[in-house]
Amino acid sequence: SIDYRLAPQHPFPAAVEDALAAYLYLIDPPTGPPVDPSNIVIAGDSAGGGLVFALLLAIRDAGLAAPAGAMTLSPWIDLTHSLPSIMTNISTDYLPALGFKHKPSRAVDYHLLPIQAKLQDRMEEDDPELKRVQFYAGNKSLKHPWVSPVYDKRLLRGLPPLLIQTGTAERLNDEAVYAALQASNQFSNTESIAAAAAAAAAATPAMRPTRVELEMYVDQPHVFQILLPTTSSMCAIERLCDFCRRVTSKGDHQTDTKRLLVTTITPDGNVTDTTDELLNTFLDGTKWRMWQARLARTSLRERMNELKAVVARLDQEEQHHATTVDGDSPRV
Repeated sequence: SIDYRLAPQHPFPAAVEDALAAYLYLIDPPTGPPVDPSNIVIAGDSAGGGLVFALLLAIRDAGLAAPAGAMTLSPWIDLTHSLPSIMTNISTDYLPALGFKHKPSRAVDYHLLPIQAKLQDRMEEDDPELKRVQFYAGNKSLKHPWVSPVYDKRLLRGLPPLLIQTGTAERLNDEAVYAALQASNQFSNTESIAAAAAAAAAATPAMRPTRVELEMYVDQPHVFQILLPTTSSMCAIERLCDFCRRVTSKGDHQTDTKRLLVTTITPDGNVTDTTDELLNTFLDGTKWRMWQARLARTSLRERMNELKAVVARLDQEEQHHATTVDGDSPRV
């Protein structure tokens, strides 16, 4: 794995720089034979999954030879916390509701860091009093596509084949689904599916729809693959190996032309093609437009207040439940 620099001591763009440097070292080393990009598969989980997406965008935008494919496990690709599952799945995931707590440290004295204006975007421009939300990047940089790849201006198109694994119970589930639908061009601004298909066929390589395999693991939390040797985790790892074999196989040209394949895997390992089922939930466009509207909001404070309100409501419900159970318990 790449020993890339970590935040908060080394915030964005350090990790992207290191990942790109490692990739360049492989395909164009200072000495010795290069590694054929068709033999490279990039993988990462959680924030590392987001870094995989950022690296793929950097490779694409620089016109470099793309790797054979990429695998992301529970990728964190929206650091603005815009999509609904970040709130609706609080009770079914182990990620902290309002972020990680830490002891006092000079590593988070962000005012000592140089300001990189080129890496900022228009978010919270009029709210300087809002504290920094993420260790990884400043508030004004959270919509930069190398920080939050869901904001890629090329819509995650023109990337090598992707495998995205996500648990239906995790808080980042919607981010995985959004990325899969956006990258594979399932919902465009064109008026018909036929028009969207024609536009995809005529697109330049950088805007050509990305082939995506989205795997939805029922009732699984964030990066469940590393927690326990369950049926779900073992199945996920086996499917990672299979994807890696397929995209790097010189004799396998992947005759399947589907841009998007969605599979749902139950806790007992039952695998079902649910592509049509997922697409039908977005069929009338209402849910997709709602997600895009949530991502388009400029206020980071609005997002944080929304999240805090949900957490407060859940705490009240938990306290009410505890009081009710205690009140109903028999007295000795």
